[in-house]
Amino acid sequence: MSRNGRALALIALMVIMALSIPILSEHSDAADSDPVVEERTVYGYVTNLSDQEENTPLESVVVTLYSGGGSDRVTIDSCSTDGTGRFEFTFQYSRDQSYFLKFDYPGYTVRALPDSMNMDGENMVSFEMSSDMIDAEGKYALTETADSLHAIVMVITTGSVYGVVFGDHDGTTFELSGATVTIMSENGQSYSAQTNDSGYFIIECPYGSYILTVRCNGFQTSESIQVESGQNTPYTVVLVQNTSVVFANIDAAPAPKIKAAAIIAAAIFAAMLLVAVMIHLRTRKGDRDPIFINDLESLTEQEEDDVKRP
Repeated sequence: MSRNGRALALIALMVIMALSIPILSEHSDAADSDPVVEERTVYGYVTNLSDQEENTPLESVVVTLYSGGGSDRVTIDSCSTDGTGRFEFTFQYSRDQSYFLKFDYPGYTVRALPDSMNMDGENMVSFEMSSDMIDAEGKYALTETADSLHAIVMVITTGSVYGVVFGDHDGTTFELSGATVTIMSENGQSYSAQTNDSGYFIIECPYGSYILTVRCNGFQTSESIQVESGQNTPYTVVLVQNTSVVFANIDAAPAPKIKAAAIIAAAIFAAMLLVAVMIHLRTRKGDRDPIFINDLESLTEQEEDDVKRP
């Protein structure tokens, strides 16, 4: 091959190599961008710190696993914690996805997290997985056990139920003081308070649904009312006054002014009636013919004349 031929062959080879480099680069980039999907198992523990003394496992917490964020968030799976506070998920992990856990337990909220997690909304947390989390079984331990300082800590979150109680007497309403307001949860836990002079009451309690009833001496008990704590909604209850008055309970019943006036008037009328009866009896006694008793000795004729003489 002549010198010119060798030069042309070398140039052609260089051109081919130059053209092949972008193609190889594209294939390499495509390979790198392909998501790596593998099966992974993650687990953790939820603890209760409401007594402020020690961590105790929180059972029956509903834990939901999500992928993606915002409007693209997708539910992967859900489970409930067991008696040790443990939850566990096995799922197809993709490295180009973000993952979240949501913890739901009535009246509780997430208060503290281990370093591998971050709050991402109400009771919603994001988490990361690293090789130092892998245990002997190849699972990822997101937290330590429930009795440690590196578990997911939930505490009781309190709300309130409040409002005003009115009494009703023949269509006239008034603020009712001394009424007992009671709320009861589905599991039978009850809380109560009494109304003040303005009929106002407030009951501090965990968030949730309750049945409210109101009782007061001298009034009919209210119907059961479904209420929600922490909703910033006042409740109004009207108790109808009983028509009959039990005098033995007058002092115990927070009676309105109109009832007190009626009682005083009745007492005055009774006293006046008693006086009238006594006067009548005395008058009848005075109408009887007088009975004279002569206990003097017999008078002589001269003495009788002296008595008769004017």
